[in-house]
Amino acid sequence: MDETQVAAQSLIALAAPFIKREDRDGLAEKLRESWTADCLKLLLNSPEVETARTAAYCLGLIGKMPDSASLADLLGHEELLIVDRAEDALWSIWFRAGGPIAQAVLYRIARSLREGETRTSSALLTELIKSYPTFAEAHHQRGQAHYFMSEYSAALRDARRATELNPLHFAAFALLGHAQSSLGRYEESLMAYREALRIYPRMPGVRESIQHVRNRLAAIGRAAAPV
Repeated sequence: MDETQVAAQSLIALAAPFIKREDRDGLAEKLRESWTADCLKLLLNSPEVETARTAAYCLGLIGKMPDSASLADLLGHEELLIVDRAEDALWSIWFRAGGPIAQAVLYRIARSLREGETRTSSALLTELIKSYPTFAEAHHQRGQAHYFMSEYSAALRDARRATELNPLHFAAFALLGHAQSSLGRYEESLMAYREALRIYPRMPGVRESIQHVRNRLAAIGRAAAPV
């Protein structure tokens, strides 16, 4: 058994009980005692599904924005269990990117947004962005709030800013496509959707959105390039 296999077994043994009881904070604390993001990244491409899944999960707990690229590489993996873990890990990193205070605030706002409190959420996100102007996820969440309120130009601006701050943000690219489509900018929306799929080939709903745009272009007598 080589060093990589030993490390993999050690990581799985450490993480398994925490994952079973869904204790993300406890696992993150333990990981910081003996693991680094670079060590975890060495296990991401393991041929063993459980090793790759566990490494991705753990990297999501202690990784930082520069580690997103290694996780994004897994979004095209043939094993869906690994893809799901990688996506979850990316969201974890992106929500933590503004620091502990911004993260706690954003979690509360995102919950309110999911519950339909769009106007209040938008106002709170504006205040959060004033304090953390480079927090990509705050821009993305506010873009969603604008989109849900049919404020498509504002949604487009926020989605574009989110992709500038985080070029791997597949959901922000999808939101950009939705906003552009709603504004009748169909060719631009297709470009945004294609970028979302380039990053996350199996991203749910995007191919359906592309087909919707292609149908709209066909209805007005304009052809679209194939995806």
